[in-house]
Amino acid sequence: MLKRIPPFLIILVLLVGGCVGGENLLLQGFQQEISYPSDVITVTDIKVIPDPPITAGDSFTLTFYVNNQDETYEVEGVNVKLYDTGLCTGGSDESIGTIFPMGTRTVKWNLQAPSNDKTGGLPVECPIRFGVEYTFDSSTVADVVVASRTHIEEMSRAGESIDVSPKETRSRGPLKIDVEFLNSQPFVSGTTVPFTITVINEGSGTFTGFPPDHMDITVDGSSIKNDCHFPTDSDGNVPLINKKSPPIRCDFIAPSAETLITLTLKVSLSYTYKIMNTVNVRIEPSYTGGAPIPGGGGGAGGEPGPVTYSSCEEITNEDECYSFKIQPKDGGPEIGCNWIPAESKCITPSYCGDGECLPPETDTTCCYDCGCDEFGRGYICSDTGDNEYQCIP
Repeated sequence: MLKRIPPFLIILVLLVGGCVGGENLLLQGFQQEISYPSDVITVTDIKVIPDPPITAGDSFTLTFYVNNQDETYEVEGVNVKLYDTGLCTGGSDESIGTIFPMGTRTVKWNLQAPSNDKTGGLPVECPIRFGVEYTFDSSTVADVVVASRTHIEEMSRAGESIDVSPKETRSRGPLKIDVEFLNSQPFVSGTTVPFTITVINEGSGTFTGFPPDHMDITVDGSSIKNDCHFPTDSDGNVPLINKKSPPIRCDFIAPSAETLITLTLKVSLSYTYKIMNTVNVRIEPSYTGGAPIPGGGGGAGGEPGPVTYSSCEEITNEDECYSFKIQPKDGGPEIGCNWIPAESKCITPSYCGDGECLPPETDTTCCYDCGCDEFGRGYICSDTGDNEYQCIP
C-alpha cells in the first residue's frame, strides 16, 4: 500500500517554508525490497568410506558434493583446496571451474591412514580440513525517484499529492549490499543526494574485506562524486568486522527532470568467497597377537604390526594363541585363548561376556550372558559400580 500525503500538508509546508526546496521533503512512499538466498555454493553429503574408525595403515575415501544453488546464474572459478589431513596422507587441490545453475560436481579423495609407527600404537584423529573458493559478482539495484521543483510546486497548487514507491533489489550471493538514502524520496532536481553502502556477510563462509576498487557505483544520468569515503584498514581494504562493513558514504547530484523520473542506482562488488569444512576421521591402531584388541583388554608380548586379530579363532600360531587376551564385559580378569594341539586350533573358552550362558555361569555370577529372568519381572543387568554387574529392579 502506498503512503499518500494529504494536500493540506503540502500546502502547509509551502506556506511555512516559503518555497519547496532542501533535501527533507514530505513527498515519499514505501520502499519495496526484493532479496535472494545467501549461500550460492554449498557443500553437502560429506561421507567417509568405509565408516570410521579406520584401521591404522588402511586406505579410505572422502567424498562430497559441491552445488550451485542459483537457478539463473553460473558460478565461475570454483576451486577446492585441501589444507590439512593430519597424520593421514593423500588427496590434493581440485580445480572445478564453472558450475552451471542448479549444477552439482563430485569431489573424491583417496586417503591413507597412518601406520602404528606414526601413531605410536594409539588411537588418533585425522582432521581433514578443506575449503571451497569461488568468484562472484554481487549487485544491488535501487530506484532513485527525482522530481523537478516546478512539478512539485504545480502539484501542490493543484492540491494533489505525489506517490512514490521506490524498489530495491538486494544482491544475490553471500555478500549482501545494503543501500540507505539519508533523505526521503522523491529527490529534488539539482540537490545533493547522500547515501550509505554497507556490505554484510550473510553466507556460511568467511570473508574479511575487499579493496575499494572492487566496488563499482553508478547512477543513470548522474555521476558519483570522487569523494566517496571508503573506511579502510592498514592493508587498504574495507574490513568486515562481525560480518559487517562500516558504512561507505557517497553522494550525487540529482539530475534535471521535466516532472517525475525514476533512475537506477547500481552498486556492484566482485569478490572471492570461501567455505570451510573439517571432517574428523578416527584412526584405531592395528594389533598383532598379545596386543590389546580395539575395545578389549591388553596382554604382554607382541609389537604392533600388520596382522590384526579380533578373536582367538583367527590365530593359527600356538605362541600367539596363548598370548592373546580377551577383556570380559563384566570387568573381570582377562581371559586367555586355548590351544588344541591335535587340531592346531586356537579357540575361545567360555567366559562371561561371550554371549552364551554356559555352566558354571548363572544369572547371579554372569547376568551379562544369562539375564535376570529368574529374579522376576522388571530386573535388569546393570553396572552397580566398578564394573560389577548385578540384577537390579
